[in-house]
Amino acid sequence: MGFSVAASQCLIAPPYAVAALLMWLSAYLGDRYHVRGPILIANSLIALIGLPIMGFAASSGARYFGVFLVTAGTNANIPTALAYQANNVRGQWKRAFCSALFVGFGGIGGISGATVFRNQDAPRYIPGIGAAIA
Repeated sequence: MGFSVAASQCLIAPPYAVAALLMWLSAYLGDRYHVRGPILIANSLIALIGLPIMGFAASSGARYFGVFLVTAGTNANIPTALAYQANNVRGQWKRAFCSALFVGFGGIGGISGATVFRNQDAPRYIPGIGAAIA
C-alpha cells in the first residue's frame, strides 16, 4: 500500500482490535441466542465484502478499510467455528480429536496462502485475492 515500515507497523494493530470486538459480539450473540450458523455466514460475508475492496480499490485508504473487514470477518469466525464444531460432536475424546483436526487444517491454510500469494504478483496479488475469494 506504499506505507513506510514504521507506519505499517503502527497500522497493523487497529484491524485486530476491531476483530476482537467482532469476536466478542459474535460470541455474545451465539451464546445468547444459541445459534452459530448465521453468525458464521454473516462474518464470512463481511470478509467477502472486504476482499475485493482490499485487492482492487485504487486508494490506499479504501484498501486499508478492506483490511479491517477481512481481518474482522475471518478472525471472528475462528472461535465461532470452533464452538460450532465442539457443540455438534458427542464425546470428550471425539470432540478433542475434531478440535485438533480443525486447528490443524487451519494451519494448512497458511501453507496454501504461501503458494497463491507469490512475489511475482506483487503489489496487487490478484491470483491470491481470487483464491481467497473462492
